[in-house]
Amino acid sequence: MENLSPFTSTTSTGSTTNTTNSANSSNTASENTTILARALFDNTAEVSQELTFTRGDVLTVLKKDPPGFEGWWICNLAGKVGIAPGNRLEILGSVKLKQYALK
Repeated sequence: MENLSPFTSTTSTGSTTNTTNSANSSNTASENTTILARALFDNTAEVSQELTFTRGDVLTVLKKDPPGFEGWWICNLAGKVGIAPGNRLEILGSVKLKQYALK
């Protein structure tokens, strides 16, 4: 889990870019929808890129099963983006961004 190349890429200028928006597959939220998932169990991060969460927390799913990290999802929790074990999460559904922002 130390190589996080599916999550970031380096350009020729040396800057880091988030690649979650470059893939447009069924495992990625579209531009106008947000996928929400509920934590089924507590999770304590074992590496710095992993999210710590508590049962019942609601995470925003950015990408499911990125290449090389099957079973892991890229999520956002309270403004922090990281990986989370997919088997500890349950998809609640997708909401349109405007609908999500109002709640």
